[in-house]
Amino acid sequence: MSKNILILGAAGQISQMLISNLLENTDFNLKLYGRNLSKRIRVTDVSRETVIDGDFSDKAKLVQAMKDVDVVYLNSMESVADTQTIVVAMNEAGVKRIIGATIVGIYDEFDGPLKEWTNANLSESYRIDERKSAQLVENSNLDYTLVRLTWLFNDESHLDYVLLEKGEEVKQNFDVNVFGLMQVTQMVMPYMRQKQSGHIINLASISGTVTGPSQSIYSATKAAVIMMGEALADEVAAFGIKVTSIAPSGVRTDFLDQSSMKTPAKKIADYDIVKQTMKGLANFNHNQSGDPDLVAKAILEVAKMEQAPRRLYLGKPAIMASQSQIGRIVDETNQHLDLSNSIDTL
Repeated sequence: MSKNILILGAAGQISQMLISNLLENTDFNLKLYGRNLSKRIRVTDVSRETVIDGDFSDKAKLVQAMKDVDVVYLNSMESVADTQTIVVAMNEAGVKRIIGATIVGIYDEFDGPLKEWTNANLSESYRIDERKSAQLVENSNLDYTLVRLTWLFNDESHLDYVLLEKGEEVKQNFDVNVFGLMQVTQMVMPYMRQKQSGHIINLASISGTVTGPSQSIYSATKAAVIMMGEALADEVAAFGIKVTSIAPSGVRTDFLDQSSMKTPAKKIADYDIVKQTMKGLANFNHNQSGDPDLVAKAILEVAKMEQAPRRLYLGKPAIMASQSQIGRIVDETNQHLDLSNSIDTL
């Protein structure tokens, strides 16, 4: 059965490119919506295109236009009020899927020339409103995709794109666990070099060595802590500075408590194994084997050592898990030695 697509802002250049592509490559029926639209566009297939003159602020007209619609495409998100009206209309009409065209940079995800151009050519209020509109869609109960378009882009020969699930929560995790740690290290390093002594002790986790469902980002941050520490240890050894990464297993703190642990704002129902793992972690909360006071004592012992380890696992579960992981890596490597060795020619 052919789908019905509602294109809001159908007179725009991107919308016109989309309409042409859909007519050529699909059997979708298109509802084209916009202010005074009947005077602004030319219909090429009357059997599949329906033109609706309407304003984004007219909720009743929008609800009517959304009848029997499967997907809404929103070509402009610069008005927060209009976006809010569209979200409300979709809920009233029972339409769940929206694709919104916004601008690159709403998550401050780019640096360099692109960010400089955007900030120089688009007003701050415009960028803020685009971001607010995106947040309205994200905080709704709609199934959404936000297309972050670069400006001055209307070349039909350039259709490359990258599909990403929103990563703001990922960035926050790295900001705290990796970049914050890195910045503090950079600040103290000149004093340690001057004194020709020091000991940097970073809190990593067994999750930086052994991971599992639901832990991908957290594990990535803790693996980064361990690898940075080991590289730094080589770099600063000549100055009499030691570096140790502490990697405990479960410790009885509020780490898994709702007051501490943050879960993604948007959850994807397809990942059953993640849901099962999260339930298991909830049962594990405050039942971990590790005693936080004993962890603190172990760290103090490390601080006293003349020959401190670069990586210290704390807790029997961490020891067992790390040894098992090392064994698995050795076994897997040995199974593919011929392929692994095949790239060497010298």
